Amino acid sequence: MKRALSLLLLASVAAFNLNAAEEALPEPVAPLSREHLTLVHTVDAIDRDILSMLNKQFHGVRRLANPKERYEATDQISDASLPSRRLILAGLAPNCSFVAYEHGGRGYHLHFIVFRRDHGTWQIAYNGTGWSDGNDLDSLLKAIRNRRLRDDPRSNEF
Repeated sequence: MKRALSLLLLASVAAFNLNAAEEALPEPVAPLSREHLTLVHTVDAIDRDILSMLNKQFHGVRRLANPKERYEATDQISDASLPSRRLILAGLAPNCSFVAYEHGGRGYHLHFIVFRRDHGTWQIAYNGTGWSDGNDLDSLLKAIRNRRLRDDPRSNEF
């Protein structure tokens, strides 16, 4: 009986820890772990409306580079025709999507932007900036949970 209670308690703690990790995601990001996302690795595969919103936020800076393409990763501009941002990964679902990209220049960092469709129109729900140990979805979500990628509602930086 004592052993059964110990095992039950251990199972409850393990389940709580799994749920706590899920709950640690900010509300706008949490659906990404439940949605069936199609992961894409090219800029051309990103929803056109989402890409248009991002390009407006880039304030005239040329396109978002594809993974492994050259871009300006530092503030030492060697080729002004290169973009200063490069796609890491995007995830697309009917009502909740994200785009993660590198942002070069002074203070290299990552962006993790979550979009939600509201009455047929995409809206930015989360604009996380910071760092991640990896470029896959699990690593990016872990960085959000650990607050290495975090949203600043006052930030207009993209």
